[in-house]
Amino acid sequence: MLRWPTPRGLCLLCQLGHRPALLHTSAVRLRGGKPRPSRAERALVRQNNIKIWTKNPPFKKIRLHNRDDAYDDEIDGDNDGNDQKSRARRLDKLLDQVWSSELAPRYGVGHPSLLAELDPTGELWPAFKDRVRDALTHSPRTEFETELARHINAMEGSPIATVHFLRFAFIDDALAAQGFDFAKGIDNVPDTRNPTEWYPQARQVQRKIHLHVGPTNSGKTYHALKQLEAARTGYYAGPLRLLAHEVYSRFRAQGMAMDLITGDDVRLDDDPATNKSASTVEMVSLTRSYDVAVIDEIQMIADEDRGWAWTRAVLGSKAKELHLCGEERVVPLIEELAATMGDTLQVHRYQRLNPLRAQSRSLRGELRKLRKGDCVVSFSVVNIHALKKHIEQETGRHVAIVYGSLPPETRAQQAALFNDPDNDYDFLVASDAIGMGLNLSIKRIVFEGVTKFNGQTHQPISVSQLKQIAGRAGRYKSAPDANTNANANDVDTKARSDSTKTADTAITPGLVTCLDENDLPVIQKALNTDAKPIQHAGIMPPGQYLDEVASRLPEGLPFEYLLSRVCQAASTNPRHKICDIRAQLATARAIESVQGLDLTQRLALSAAPVDLRSGDGAQVLLAFATCIAQGKEVTIADVPEIPLETLDREPQFNKAYLGSLEVLHKAIILYCWLGYRFSYVFKDLDMAFHAKQMTEERINTCLSHFSADLLWRKRLERMKADLSEPSQSDPDDQASEGSESSVTQSEDADDDRLLDADREEAPKDEGQELDLAVEELLHEAESSAEPGTGRHVSNLDRNLDQNQSVSHIPAKPIGQTPDVQAG
Repeated sequence: MLRWPTPRGLCLLCQLGHRPALLHTSAVRLRGGKPRPSRAERALVRQNNIKIWTKNPPFKKIRLHNRDDAYDDEIDGDNDGNDQKSRARRLDKLLDQVWSSELAPRYGVGHPSLLAELDPTGELWPAFKDRVRDALTHSPRTEFETELARHINAMEGSPIATVHFLRFAFIDDALAAQGFDFAKGIDNVPDTRNPTEWYPQARQVQRKIHLHVGPTNSGKTYHALKQLEAARTGYYAGPLRLLAHEVYSRFRAQGMAMDLITGDDVRLDDDPATNKSASTVEMVSLTRSYDVAVIDEIQMIADEDRGWAWTRAVLGSKAKELHLCGEERVVPLIEELAATMGDTLQVHRYQRLNPLRAQSRSLRGELRKLRKGDCVVSFSVVNIHALKKHIEQETGRHVAIVYGSLPPETRAQQAALFNDPDNDYDFLVASDAIGMGLNLSIKRIVFEGVTKFNGQTHQPISVSQLKQIAGRAGRYKSAPDANTNANANDVDTKARSDSTKTADTAITPGLVTCLDENDLPVIQKALNTDAKPIQHAGIMPPGQYLDEVASRLPEGLPFEYLLSRVCQAASTNPRHKICDIRAQLATARAIESVQGLDLTQRLALSAAPVDLRSGDGAQVLLAFATCIAQGKEVTIADVPEIPLETLDREPQFNKAYLGSLEVLHKAIILYCWLGYRFSYVFKDLDMAFHAKQMTEERINTCLSHFSADLLWRKRLERMKADLSEPSQSDPDDQASEGSESSVTQSEDADDDRLLDADREEAPKDEGQELDLAVEELLHEAESSAEPGTGRHVSNLDRNLDQNQSVSHIPAKPIGQTPDVQAG
């Protein structure tokens, strides 16, 4: 008698619930569902406790705790047969589309004739379709079937991913039929298990590594930059263009020659003998020799997307002294890497210069409880603009904003407005972009939430990221210093040690809280928790690695296929891992239909800084790739996909217009980035830098007009009414107006006391200053009014923010004469 395995811990009804489903296996097979388990499968069930019988239980969906990850997470209900038939129909339709010519314009996969070229006899494709259909009739057993099941379950949400998976799986079968195996084909190419051997010149240098570790605001980067200042040759490499810009400006302000090298902006000093540079990590030169190299935010060596750049800089820099700055959790990994490279290592540990603590209560959603110097952190651009609007409505004060898609120059300008104690930009609303790159006079960090959207779901932010952002509170720096040195010295490298403390700078603790009471325990726990040590350093196979593998494959294979399969087949040691290449694959997919691009060009374009989430970015990239393939010289005015007409429109101070300016700025940045890699195509960088500067000025102006100071406008309207009808007021009305004015002034005073409760010195009477400013504006408007019309206040709103500053970029790009100023 056949013994049926039953799951432990279930009631009798659940134990017997599977039996009716299994009694009708013949009917299930006719419906296209799962067939009756074979004797071997049932033996496997008894041995490994795998619940393959639970595919058709007659009860509600439940979740088992001891199931293998390869199987579906949930148990399907009574309609499993219909679901399988529906999935099979959708799969058949996609299989037909993979082969049909209709696929190219709809999904952007290029020329479907490639599949026919790989299957000249016409026998491989029917066999592949049968293989895919058979995989639906049983539980996943192989890696292909597991991946297919994952794609089928998510097929309706992202059919393009399933299309490309099927297409590449067929290419695998076609190459296997020709006798090519990726695992064997890469045996003789450079070994990805020992990336230290990729840089033999660096191994010949006797290097000493100084690892500066400590929390935010501990002075670690400051001490490393002091070594760079004293060196004859060297470079600074940071994760952001903004950091590179600010270190460059700092050294230039001190009279030291320095070059700036980022992906879209290269500025060489007038002196060709300049031996120092500030750059982003990806732009570090591995061919030059240096005395000192400073690599900031070294914990990003484990970043899933960009970690390879830090690994490349650490392993390949030919520097006698290598100063690495970052968090304590990176120490074990750097110790292992230093041992494998034969370098000496010295660890310097720093303590935070002022305390950081979480408050015991949240703001409970009341924005009026915000105080001057608060920074509200949100992880959504939509929420950032909404918070800015609501805070200004609730408090009547200006709000500066900082988020990643803003240009670095605009972010620096907004930071300068917030740091300036002499204006009414009392608050800052920012994304996690403030975690690095800006030295801000923040007294308290207020988290709007503690989850972040990763492209698919909302996930809690990591402990290290939360502590990095929270560490921005209580910066060991006075606000006047931040404002004075905003352009030249405003960089996250100025935290001073106790020996350099000045008497006029008081040590105040950094405070952290949140808007939602439910998020407060998460923040409190994170601040008291040590982040997990970093285990892996990210790597990417070098370009010559791809060249050698591609030389052994048939010509015409998609670059996306080549890149994905090489990274999948590459083996690594326990200290390294291959970085996430989904962004590169998406970029390679977007330009796959462009004919005439070689492997090197496609590899360079796959790393381009483009946002493919919007159709505008994909169209601009496709246009640029077409120009490269044709070898056609173009300016930004020659590419219709670049929305230069945005600059011709009358400025509109709303989020839609700001979004169009950001799209334009990204397109110009991409043009500049490509101009330094394909200079024979994108030659006119002068025009590009000019348009870039104009766009940034428009963005700054748009952000400044977003601020709606309610106190200002209410008083302005009251003054307008007083001046327009002075003779119609009677004593009672005047008394009423005086009473209303006194109430308003009382409310304003209460607001000032609430917002500035932590100020040590009493603030100036800002209400009187506002009234005087309004009177001056009204007097100016009245003097310029048309005679007899009384239209003396028609342009007041236009002049409210006329004194806002605009960022300036003081240097020239590479290849230009000294008198040419770059944007």
